[in-house]
Amino acid sequence: MQSKGAEVPLYRLGLTAAEWAILDWFKENGGAAGMVAVKPGELGDDIGANESTAKRSLTRLVKIGLLVKASPRAGAYQLNPIRYWEGASTAQLAACRRMDPPRITPDAKANVTVAKPKTSDEAAQSSPRSATGGNR
Repeated sequence: MQSKGAEVPLYRLGLTAAEWAILDWFKENGGAAGMVAVKPGELGDDIGANESTAKRSLTRLVKIGLLVKASPRAGAYQLNPIRYWEGASTAQLAACRRMDPPRITPDAKANVTVAKPKTSDEAAQSSPRSATGGNR
């Protein structure tokens, strides 16, 4: 589940397919309720990615605050309890606030603006043409 009132919508974070797959994997494997031990190689196999992609994705998800890591050297992660939780009782919300999890913070990749595709008129104006009036 996704909390209401989250400060940054997921679609604005520029998540890769592997990052989306990891978030889904954690939802399906108890990552919203508590810490889940993960080995990047096995996680990569589960989501259809290689080990280095899984490591990079885990690192970025921790950096932007969507995953919480038990400790710097631990191999256990949890979905950020402010953003994801099991159920929606007021006791759970109060507990999440007391835990003081990290805020979701967009990184440089999330702040990149995507170039708009050129219209056919703009593309025609920017393409080089020969003096004879056509492309060869």
